[in-house]
Amino acid sequence: MKHFTRFALIVSLLSVISSHLVAQDEFYNDTIANDESDSTVVEKVFGILKVNTIPKKADVYIDTIYMGQTPLTIAEMEQGEHVITMQKADYFSTTKTALVVGGWELIVNETLNSIIEYMNLQYEQGVKYYEEENYDLALECFHKASEHNHVESNTYIGDCYHYGNGVDQIYEEAVVWYQKGADLGSAVSQRNLAYSYAEGCGVDHSHDKAIEWYQKAADQGDAPAQYAIANYYYYGIVVEQDYATSAKYYSAAAKSGHVDAQYYLGLCYQYGYGVKQNNKKALELYKNAAEYGNSDAQNTIGMFYLTTPEEKDNYVKAVEWFTKASEQGNKESQFQLGNCYLEGIGVDTNYVTAINYYLMAADQQHDEAQYKLGRCYYDGIGVDTSYVNAVQWFAEAASHDNKDAQYDLGNCYYRGYGVERDYKEAVRWFSLSADNGNARAQNTLGYCYENGQGVEVDFNKAFEWYSKAAEMGDAQAQFNIAQYYYRGAIVPKDYVKAVEMFGKSAEQGNVDAQFALASCYEYGIGVEQNYAAAAFFYRKAAEQGDAEAQCVLGNCYQNGQGIQQSYELAVEWFRKAAEQGHAKAQCLLAYCYQVGQGVGKDIEEAIEWYKKAARQDDANALMKLRELGVW
Repeated sequence: MKHFTRFALIVSLLSVISSHLVAQDEFYNDTIANDESDSTVVEKVFGILKVNTIPKKADVYIDTIYMGQTPLTIAEMEQGEHVITMQKADYFSTTKTALVVGGWELIVNETLNSIIEYMNLQYEQGVKYYEEENYDLALECFHKASEHNHVESNTYIGDCYHYGNGVDQIYEEAVVWYQKGADLGSAVSQRNLAYSYAEGCGVDHSHDKAIEWYQKAADQGDAPAQYAIANYYYYGIVVEQDYATSAKYYSAAAKSGHVDAQYYLGLCYQYGYGVKQNNKKALELYKNAAEYGNSDAQNTIGMFYLTTPEEKDNYVKAVEWFTKASEQGNKESQFQLGNCYLEGIGVDTNYVTAINYYLMAADQQHDEAQYKLGRCYYDGIGVDTSYVNAVQWFAEAASHDNKDAQYDLGNCYYRGYGVERDYKEAVRWFSLSADNGNARAQNTLGYCYENGQGVEVDFNKAFEWYSKAAEMGDAQAQFNIAQYYYRGAIVPKDYVKAVEMFGKSAEQGNVDAQFALASCYEYGIGVEQNYAAAAFFYRKAAEQGDAEAQCVLGNCYQNGQGIQQSYELAVEWFRKAAEQGHAKAQCLLAYCYQVGQGVGKDIEEAIEWYKKAARQDDANALMKLRELGVW
């Protein structure tokens, strides 16, 4: 038996086939010439067929009939043409036509093409085209790979539809491809599908569906999906807020180098959210994220140094980190830099630079920066005073619900600064600010109701707003509430309650409350009489420049009431009050000069001070001048 390879056999077969066909024709003609009824049986002729494939174990079908796996030898293959099909999982099916000749051996060798290698090649080429922004060719390659269920090719096709790369932007079509990739187990497709549900892109909005797909991707170790899941638990979106779970997922994503996750994990350690508080660990995580350009981390490091000034150069370090974040457009850092330059924190004071940073942040709708710009124009800091510009910036910040801006805007309408005076408009802005918890606005709104400015007089509402402001610690409101109790207006007269509220206000430095509290101690109103306590609070008010308190404190020193007697100090305090135009103090100071009490006797100086008091119709001064024969 002769052996031929498939290629060598071709040449030999040409001559054999030719002679074989001639012999067949002669046989056929002889048969026709004989009696047709004389039937002759033709014996079948067989050859040998061998089929080999790389790789082995391919299924072989001959004329659609399964014959076994390669390597395959068929010892008796009927002579003639046969269709040979070779199939193997993950390989392209190959079909060949082979001519078997009786008495000869035919060897068919075939290398099967790997589907995996093919689709990987198409995918890699597609990625290359995609990165080169040759989206048409990229899509062609991705589709070829996708036809054979290449997982990540579906993701790329979805991205093309999501972003409109090489095709019209069609979110619904993107979802179809993401879904296909997700079903095949692609973590990226699962994550993108989750995002589509979270944002309602091409599919009905559903956080529940988003979490479901984010979870599947996260379970495969997809860091962005782990970060997304962490955010759901951190903010309590759909799921119950759970800092421990959020910290777990942030940690998993952070270990994979997810920068934003490192930043949020830093927040968890800084504030003890779901983990034990550890500022050192927090700072380490912030720095890791900051080194990769996370501007929020850079800003947070800046805030860390800003709020820990006890260490050397921390303010300078704060400015350095704020600057890094600011250069990336971080509006919070731009705002903080504005504050640093305004106050000279870590840098030399520079109002112009401060204004520039506030403008950068304000242009990004940072409401606090907008408010600060309003204050700069209102107070003339770094710019010429302009109430008109102040109102514009207050209005911008107020539109973003900034309660301080709402209050100051109301104040501009109340005073007619930069706008026409309008009490009703003022009350509208005071009300918005008050509802947002601004104690100053609450107190001012109470004043408007008390005095009928922009609203009808309503003492009940006035008391209500004063009370809200007082509860928030507003000193003026506490003083106002004390007056209501002291006078018995709207509420029953209650000196004890009045003293309590005067005390709270006085402790915060409210000069009117300090004087009122001192009077209560002096006369024993709502509290046991205590001259020492009275003198103490008179001094508090006097040191803030209250002329009445200065005069009374002078009396305390003159009479030794609640304090060690001192004519010299009495004169000192009488003089402070007298120089502010306080008539009684002027008369008392004149008396000291007249009799030489605490000061050298000086009748002319006494007469001058008596005259000043007399011009204010002080009866004692007029009497003294008559005694001295002056008037």
